Amino acid sequence: MKKLAGILLVLLLLMTGCSLRDASAPDPPEDASPAVSTEQESPLSDDEKKASSNQEESREGKEESAPDKGKASGNDLSIDTDYTIREKSFENEAGEEICGDLYVPEEKNGLTVIFSHGLGGSRSDLSDYADMLASRGCMIYTFDFRGGGYNSESDGSVSGMSVLTEEEDLEDAYDMVSGLRGVDEERIYLLGMSQGGMVSALYAGDHPEDPAGLLLLYPAFVIPDFVDGNYRGNDMMQRLFNYYSTPGNRYAEDAAGMDVDEEIAGYSGPVLLMHGTEDVIVPYTYSVEASEVYEDADLKLYEGADHGFSDPADRRQSMRDIRSFLTEH
Repeated sequence: MKKLAGILLVLLLLMTGCSLRDASAPDPPEDASPAVSTEQESPLSDDEKKASSNQEESREGKEESAPDKGKASGNDLSIDTDYTIREKSFENEAGEEICGDLYVPEEKNGLTVIFSHGLGGSRSDLSDYADMLASRGCMIYTFDFRGGGYNSESDGSVSGMSVLTEEEDLEDAYDMVSGLRGVDEERIYLLGMSQGGMVSALYAGDHPEDPAGLLLLYPAFVIPDFVDGNYRGNDMMQRLFNYYSTPGNRYAEDAAGMDVDEEIAGYSGPVLLMHGTEDVIVPYTYSVEASEVYEDADLKLYEGADHGFSDPADRRQSMRDIRSFLTEH
């Protein structure tokens, strides 16, 4: 019981944007586009006008096939474009609904990025990154994992969630997105933060021919070590935010004994690893080790940054690094 309680203590912190400095969300980065309402067919507020100049007419006029219209060539992220957000949900083979949003820029650079949120979070936790990339011409798909958190709109329960069930969800999302008209299957990237970063890496290891590249924000490669009792973090993990998710037994069972290096090594494409040196939830050494496993890895360490990049300056820098990576790859 003590070991299970200890596991729950740490896992409660492995959620999107969790920081021991501040549990509140960071201020929006200065160079990110304003957030757009994700409510289906809802009017845009004043703050949202920049993201969609045509407002409701633009939202109503867009079709899911829009990504092939006006598609630009090359990885050009110098574009500055308006975009709209459409609710895009689907059912898996078991008939369970997975809810998500599709960001469709008016001027497109041909890149598509699928986002994966962290433990206890939801797709909204990555909205500033999605806004930034959509305004640069990338089509973005964000979704809620089944049982991924109490704010998740997808089916499933937290007690039945694990990194492997989330990998299944990502596979279903990838299949759905790659089937949209106008999507270039050779130019789909995966972006994941914390546990979503580990899930993205697991998927790429199992499907090495699929993603064009990986963008991993403080990936939680620590999970198997903690479940197995080999956690290398510090005692600050005891500081809990008890409103985050509590995984069930399957979470520990699926991660126990997992060799992360072996699981991720099969992917030989380009990888961007971003991690803070003051991350007490997932020590940055896990990303250092992963960079040595990958054949083509670019490791960015942010001095003094925590888990979740609660300092807006760190988030802005990570966005610049993401743009540079996508431009080059």
